Amino acid sequence: MNRIKIICLTVFLIPMAANADLIGQDVACDIDANSALFECSITNPLTVGDGAEFQLTWGEIPFWDVDISSDSILLTRVQSGSFSWAANLPVFLNLFDLSWGQPGGIITNVITTFSGITNNQGGTLALPTGSLSATFTTDSVSIPFSASINTFWQAESWLLVELQTEHARIPEPGTLALLGLGLVGMAARRKKKILIRVLETRSTVDRLRRLKAPISTG
Repeated sequence: MNRIKIICLTVFLIPMAANADLIGQDVACDIDANSALFECSITNPLTVGDGAEFQLTWGEIPFWDVDISSDSILLTRVQSGSFSWAANLPVFLNLFDLSWGQPGGIITNVITTFSGITNNQGGTLALPTGSLSATFTTDSVSIPFSASINTFWQAESWLLVELQTEHARIPEPGTLALLGLGLVGMAARRKKKILIRVLETRSTVDRLRRLKAPISTG
């Protein structure tokens, strides 16, 4: 019984794991650009699933696949040729309502990496470190397509935004069952102690009565 009590107390000390996922959640997107031709190829809000959720298009031509997961957002170039922006044409993909359902989660940091995005047509000049860094709030991310200098997306280039998040912690079903077992064990042990005390008290009372009883001399 003491072992059950120790297990029960340990449950309260161990952080509970959270089952948080963006799969099945609704997310909204828009394009903040100097060109009205850019758009998301979906009707807001979109539902996050497996694989790419939508494409970024110029008119009706797809240029990027956008894949949203629980811990990252990946933009992949789908055209075979390079695509460029001048330094004075910033373009951003904005994603909102990244809440991870229940339990909720918040974004605490983002890390941006990319490959094949350069400062020249031939792909030989690298962009400065941090030139395509995404920005964020607790439930949204703004991802730049272009840096403050000329930006060229080569064929098969990609940009990855890793999401660092915090989530509400809830007990797993197995942990709840273990907690319930511990509480039942503690209640049973307490009940047993009370019963023993009652029996001991009755025994003491009986002995006192026998001592006080008059002694027969025959």
